[in-house]
Amino acid sequence: DTTYARLSSGLEFFAAPNARNATVLANSLEAHSSIDSLGDILSYCHAELSTFHAKRAEDGGGVWSAADAKASNDDNDLGQPLYHSFCSILEAKYTDQCQAAALSSDPPPPPMYLQVAYQVVVNMPGTSSAKEADAARLQQRIMAYWCDSVLRCRASTTVHQSRRHTGKAALSTLLMADFLGLVSISPANPHLAALVTSVYATYGTASDKKRSVAEAHPEDLPVRETCGLCAAPVPLTARVLEPVCDNGHALERCFRTLVVIDSAAAVLWKCMVCEAFATGRDKDDNEDDGNGQPQLPVLVCRLCGSYCQRIEY
Repeated sequence: DTTYARLSSGLEFFAAPNARNATVLANSLEAHSSIDSLGDILSYCHAELSTFHAKRAEDGGGVWSAADAKASNDDNDLGQPLYHSFCSILEAKYTDQCQAAALSSDPPPPPMYLQVAYQVVVNMPGTSSAKEADAARLQQRIMAYWCDSVLRCRASTTVHQSRRHTGKAALSTLLMADFLGLVSISPANPHLAALVTSVYATYGTASDKKRSVAEAHPEDLPVRETCGLCAAPVPLTARVLEPVCDNGHALERCFRTLVVIDSAAAVLWKCMVCEAFATGRDKDDNEDDGNGQPQLPVLVCRLCGSYCQRIEY
């Protein structure tokens, strides 16, 4: 691995000498003029972040925070790490893609720009409120895309009709609808409101069908799962892949189904980059292809687009 060789040898040489700023670095994703792989981008951002922190320490600045990030976005004269500007540009590119798709009445495009940004953010060293805010926002947008995509697919096909009311499939579908209602419903997006309302009408309880999707609040969402450790309720929040039960137990949600992962699961998939988890595939599972074809022995992370490692217990 050339990136690892560069880092481990301490030569501090990266394949991005022409990335003068975040805009050039972002454009290199299409041009491939000075960046050969995402590993090179990660290495370059990592090196620049070290330089940024060193200069900030020399100037007497503290740890870079979310407040600093907001100030940097409002005033370009204020310093910020290259990776933060880079990821902001990628987010803007994806937003432009979504707006163009909406004008053509097309579904949103795959969130590849967001996945690259998420890989970069979660692999930057250290912790800060700015980094956590970036990761949470990107995770929310990426998962909203997948939930929207899966629910669109199920609404337009009859693949899952025979088992749509079974436990796992129905629970997963309702959780996706809950999440979209929590983070994406707005007057400017009537499609999602109609989609979520349709899901509740098909899969939901009587209270689901009565609830106003357009005026929903987090406290209005029903708690559909309990903790496998203590049986306490596990609410669904905007930090969807970081569930915590009412007794404080930190759990994991499957990035494919949004269902809380059973601690006794025999097979798991773990992303080798962002460390998100998914449950093993089985015949009662909620996989989207549903075409009767044998499953491939690989799984790609929906959050960052990297390969996952299969773990058996």
